[in-house]
Amino acid sequence: MDIGGRIREVRLAHQLTQEELADRAGVTKGFISLLERNKSSVSLETLSAVLEVLGEPLSAFFSPDATQPFVFGKQDRTALEDRGCDKFELLVPGSTTMAMEPVRIVLGPGQRFGPHASHNGEEFGYVIRGRLSVMLGRRSTIAKAGDQGQWDRRGPETKKKTTTLRSTAMGLSILTNVASLNAQRNLSGTQDALSFYHAGMIALRLGDRDEARRMLSHALAINPHFSILFATPAQRTVARLRG
Repeated sequence: MDIGGRIREVRLAHQLTQEELADRAGVTKGFISLLERNKSSVSLETLSAVLEVLGEPLSAFFSPDATQPFVFGKQDRTALEDRGCDKFELLVPGSTTMAMEPVRIVLGPGQRFGPHASHNGEEFGYVIRGRLSVMLGRRSTIAKAGDQGQWDRRGPETKKKTTTLRSTAMGLSILTNVASLNAQRNLSGTQDALSFYHAGMIALRLGDRDEARRMLSHALAINPHFSILFATPAQRTVARLRG
């Protein structure tokens, strides 16, 4: 763990200079400077004194969550292939096991994303550039740059409807930021289903079709709507492997 970097991060968050922190903690400014550059060892007693000034308990300071990133850049995106559009990117690492799955979709003129299977949750979309036809079941509307939409898929009727996004024929490109908030993710087995899905896809890549079919079928048996991103591909792959 980068103790010095964490101390500097917390100090700056409290808008304290090295000198101010040193005075309040009873140490020298030079010691704080060395500590933040990991150039000096520190006793638990001195570290506790520094953290007390910063209002940071030792337990919170060393918590794994304290070092987990919460802002992500372009380099953190994961591109998925064979989605029928120019680009389909997962914006947040590991989001397929979280309650929200934010994705970035780029559709060329006339391209379509969907229809994809319903799931027990909510969907939100924001059009960054271009024009987009959004179809929910039999209903459709046009969304232009700056428009956003949200629909709840948890009701008995809306759960039966599929969602389709289609670029207008004259559009240059569509840049859409779609997020799915699965409010009912407390259903048991969601993460287990994802594990079986990934195991099945790995088996398929290795050429073991029987194992792939077994793993994917098990994922769908646990929860047929385990992920807005992967449930439909799992269903299609199982159908193809059975054919």
